[in-house]
Amino acid sequence: MLGGILLGGDGPWLDPGDYFLPFHQSLAQALLRLRKEGKPTNDIVLLSEILSPDELERCGGIAYVAGLLDGLPRIANLSHYGESIREHAALRRGIALCDTLGRKLYSANGNAAEVLREVATLSAPLRDISGTRALQRLKSLSLPELLRMDFRPREMLLHPFLPSQGMAMLYSKRGAGKTFISLGISVAVASGTEFLKWKAPSPKRVLYVDGEMPGSTLRKRLDDIVAGTNIDYPLENLRIITPDVQERGLPDLSTVAGQDEIEAHLDGIDLLVLDNLSALVRAVKENEGEGWLPVQDWALDLRRRGLSVLFVHHAGKGGAQRGTSRREDLLDSVLTLKHPGDYRAEEGLRCIVDYEKARGFCGEDARPFEVKMSSGPSGEAIWTIADSEASAKSRAVELLAEGMSVRDVSEETGLSKSSVQRLKNNPQLSQVSRSAEGRV
Repeated sequence: MLGGILLGGDGPWLDPGDYFLPFHQSLAQALLRLRKEGKPTNDIVLLSEILSPDELERCGGIAYVAGLLDGLPRIANLSHYGESIREHAALRRGIALCDTLGRKLYSANGNAAEVLREVATLSAPLRDISGTRALQRLKSLSLPELLRMDFRPREMLLHPFLPSQGMAMLYSKRGAGKTFISLGISVAVASGTEFLKWKAPSPKRVLYVDGEMPGSTLRKRLDDIVAGTNIDYPLENLRIITPDVQERGLPDLSTVAGQDEIEAHLDGIDLLVLDNLSALVRAVKENEGEGWLPVQDWALDLRRRGLSVLFVHHAGKGGAQRGTSRREDLLDSVLTLKHPGDYRAEEGLRCIVDYEKARGFCGEDARPFEVKMSSGPSGEAIWTIADSEASAKSRAVELLAEGMSVRDVSEETGLSKSSVQRLKNNPQLSQVSRSAEGRV
């Protein structure tokens, strides 16, 4: 490879560390320096004059460098030989890493948990050796080639916000109903049915990973949700991972080892639901954007392979999703659940579903709406939806009729003071009611 470069071949300029022998590493480093300085690299006589005696000695001497031209393969094959060198360099790095991991495991000295966490972090390069620089082969396409490609068309898993190969987030403060609603979404996608204002065109396979809920509570919620639907067959399409049936708890998805544990259950899955990030992504600080990158890279790889991901997350004290905003950069949709201004804790699940990010849909599909869940005679979940603005106006009219001030009504309902004032001044608007409300 280096001999081909010395003869002026147009081969790949490898990282000096990709070469095995120290002489070759030093020569590659020297040639790279000359190339950056605009000096010739294809003349051994000039090379002997340009390089210092120390550099020449580190490269094996001028006689050794000249000997690299003996038995040189065809220069036209330099790219092929360059790829071979890169592949072997990647494998050597893998061997060295395995040796390091082995030594750490043997020297645990009773501190197994800490050592295993360190090993999981260090082993990241082994998860996909093709991700290293040595084996990475990026492909570029001309426009005609791209137009002729037969890509798998994207379809909707749940209209309008969750497409195939999609990534979405559902978040709220504690107690707003995000787990109930994410379970309802999972049941709808797995059964190909409707849920709230969303419709699943056909049944898809779903893996729901619950990070913190007791198994009995999870089972009760799913029983109630399924009982409130017209589904009359077993939901084999919906699979559950819950902490109560694990021997060692759930993995940390910020680590490669943790992701690999989930990977073992993804065969044939269309939608992965992760509820919730605080419980499942633990080894990184929420406010540090860099800490999200391992999860983001994994999610992008899942998308490339055809899977969709729904992240369930908590809201922070300010109401936005907790932690770094980098989580939202690559998402197709971001849904947030908020309590209406007149919400009371005794009401149970009653919230407004709002779209903070809506890629690929707009208009009526992206309008916020109010959701209320109540229990039927047999405990089944009964979902009621209403236009959130109409509900707020209806409540405002009731409060104005009771003599409450415009300012207090605005704080109670979340409507602007100008909107409340218009309601107070317009007799026709005083007839606003919850007529938009309907049972789902």
